[in-house]
Amino acid sequence: MQNGEIYSVSEDGIISREKGENFNVLIVPKLTSELVRWAIETHVKLMECDGPKEECLIRVTRLLFPQCEYCKFE
Repeated sequence: MQNGEIYSVSEDGIISREKGENFNVLIVPKLTSELVRWAIETHVKLMECDGPKEECLIRVTRLLFPQCEYCKFE
């Protein structure tokens, strides 16, 4: 998340808060050209989502793992 929180998502729909600095997808409320340039340089994927944190995490989980019907926060 752009606020610095890091979560892991698994193919069985479990969403967990993580500690650390490594991430593959950055969820942002609005895409900008600066963010896109930064993402290209750092090889990070961007996802635009301006909703509540839980809703955005569920959306990214379902995009990454479409077979997952339910999401569970741990």
